Amino acid sequence: MSEQLPIIDWEQHAQASNLSEDMSRELLILFIQQLPELKIKLQQAFAHKDAEALHGTLHRLQGACAYCGLPRLRSVIVSINHELKLSGEFTTKQYEILMHEITIVKEELTKHGITAML
Repeated sequence: MSEQLPIIDWEQHAQASNLSEDMSRELLILFIQQLPELKIKLQQAFAHKDAEALHGTLHRLQGACAYCGLPRLRSVIVSINHELKLSGEFTTKQYEILMHEITIVKEELTKHGITAML
């Protein structure tokens, strides 16, 4: 289902961020800069089966996706959060799907010239 959604919804991003084009671009750069830290937190939470840390990191990532216009990744996160609340578990398959979607977003943003400027 999430695969039918766009990776980046530029209109949603413009509406949610309500920023100039330059500032909007900076927001996406900030998102990419935070991805390595968020991925580490997700990896640690998954490895330690820490549902609370996982939920907090997913919540942070979901909020960023809303502001950045990333509906496909956001949909995956919403689905995982829902399953996590129901079962209390985060499966290997969910983890792999999430990491794959994060990679797709990063690649798509890079195609548009948006990269982490360190």
